[in-house]
Amino acid sequence: MATYTLLHDVVSHDTITALQQLLEGAQGADVTGFAFVATIKGRKFLAEAVGSCRRDPHLTRGLLRSLDDELGNLVRTEHIDVTV
Repeated sequence: MATYTLLHDVVSHDTITALQQLLEGAQGADVTGFAFVATIKGRKFLAEAVGSCRRDPHLTRGLLRSLDDELGNLVRTEHIDVTV
């Protein structure tokens, strides 16, 4: 019979670091807007655009396409663990 161990939720330190950098940039007026997708427990997500990214959706769609290209490169070149 197999024994199973429940794992505690893991804190994503790189997520915290990225959010702190965005906050510092926004407080210093360097970050004027951003568009994001955040994954939430239960395979849910939040998608939003704020600031200049919301005011200029044409530019933001192009920027998001660049992100899509980067994610595509990850899929092709690295082993990705798809668990959320």
